[in-house]
Amino acid sequence: MKLKIWIPFFAILLFVVTSTSFSQLMDGNYSVGKTSCTIESAGPNLSVYWKDGVGHTTLNYAEELPNGNLVYDEYEGDTWTGQFIFKNSSFNSGIYERADGKRFNLRRQ
Repeated sequence: MKLKIWIPFFAILLFVVTSTSFSQLMDGNYSVGKTSCTIESAGPNLSVYWKDGVGHTTLNYAEELPNGNLVYDEYEGDTWTGQFIFKNSSFNSGIYERADGKRFNLRRQ
């Protein structure tokens, strides 16, 4: 009986630790085309601060593609503004796609 209680507890703990670790791995400065941004984690949330921008946008995990790329959707309030597509879990490079469909190379600085 005690084992049934501990399994969900450890599953939740593992999820929280893994989620926090991945978001902290993303922290840093990125060049995006001819501009740049800073991604910062605050607990489970990720904020994007664009160079010369006002305020921040929010990143939400969307999916892992069959090729291993990790996709994070970007929102300003409730409005989808684009997505970051990272080549793998090192979060060093990928593509940023704006809401208008324009794509930019993305690289950690």
